[in-house]
Amino acid sequence: MTGVKAFRTRRIWPLTRAKSFVDVVPGLVAGVEAGRRHALQDLCATLTNVITHDELADRALDVLASGRPTLWLDLDPMLRHSWYDYSGPVPRGRVPAVREPANSLAVALRACSPDGRRRERAVRDAAVRTDPRLLPVLLIRATDLVKEVRAAALEALASVLTDVATADLLALVPVAVRLGDRRRGAAALAAVRAALLGADDETLATMRGCADPRARRFAYEISLDVGRLRESDLMAAALGEADVVSRIRCAEAIDRMDRPDLLERLLAARSSRVRAVALTGLVRLGRPEHGSGFLGDASSMTRLTAQWAVRRAGGDPAHIYRRLLAERPGTEVRHLIAGLADCGGRTDADLVRPYLADPRPRVRAEAVRALHRLGAPMDLVALLGDLSPR
Repeated sequence: MTGVKAFRTRRIWPLTRAKSFVDVVPGLVAGVEAGRRHALQDLCATLTNVITHDELADRALDVLASGRPTLWLDLDPMLRHSWYDYSGPVPRGRVPAVREPANSLAVALRACSPDGRRRERAVRDAAVRTDPRLLPVLLIRATDLVKEVRAAALEALASVLTDVATADLLALVPVAVRLGDRRRGAAALAAVRAALLGADDETLATMRGCADPRARRFAYEISLDVGRLRESDLMAAALGEADVVSRIRCAEAIDRMDRPDLLERLLAARSSRVRAVALTGLVRLGRPEHGSGFLGDASSMTRLTAQWAVRRAGGDPAHIYRRLLAERPGTEVRHLIAGLADCGGRTDADLVRPYLADPRPRVRAEAVRALHRLGAPMDLVALLGDLSPR
């Protein structure tokens, strides 16, 4: 298939042709997930041409359900275009038996119809309450522009979520967090949030480990808000969670526990913001001596926090920087130069200038920045001939 133009004048295909259509659905779903626009158009057209054959429609819906949970967020706006409204081009006096197929895929497509009345009838259909594959569509309709559709969908959603399977709930969360960004998405998101609050700890732990970053963040938010994260879970997330927001929130939760032993473990975190949280917490608990070990940190945030910690311990970070740079350090030299520029003065320029000739381009570049920040004069004309673009 090369597009949707071929489907405009002939919507009801023979069974053999429909079978060939359903065979390409997995490839089209993969194309949509890869971001290919024409794959989305062809998928919509294919779905509208298999709904009259219950077995094939069921197979196609299985394929859709096995794709990423947010697939229907892509399908809905495309299907809402009148081009794909499968009952539209069929004259009223012809093929009445197939105008309103009763299979679940047909209900899902009606729920994505451009006609608000048809969308309302679809969300009131029994299939949306009994077929978990339709839950993403029901959730989308709970944010519908039309008030009646939205109310009917929210009523059905509330009924379904009272006894929803764990796997189905987990598939809903990635859709819900994106719908929450919509003007009318707050109620749908609140319904899913309430269902997650009522779920057991194992379900929340599974949700925190899902592949979708936004869904994972939502699960962490709920778990933290109601205190359903164990100490080991908090530590593991603060040290290794890929989502930076969840990582920092877990580190802040550990900070609130007033446990110096846990905060000391966080000092080894890869995340600079987690290290800064840990240093801040240790200073607050009267343990500022850790600051000196992070004056050469690669992160400016952590370095500045370390400088503050050194001052709280009664030391002078600029003095420590001068001593370390005088020793001509190795790998940390670039960050030490930057640290001296944070808290030094113009008199420190003589300590920085030798690094303008350092063989490492990044060190030379940091020396230029440091001299500028210190307000010290330098020969910029000579530096224009440097071989490094840095």
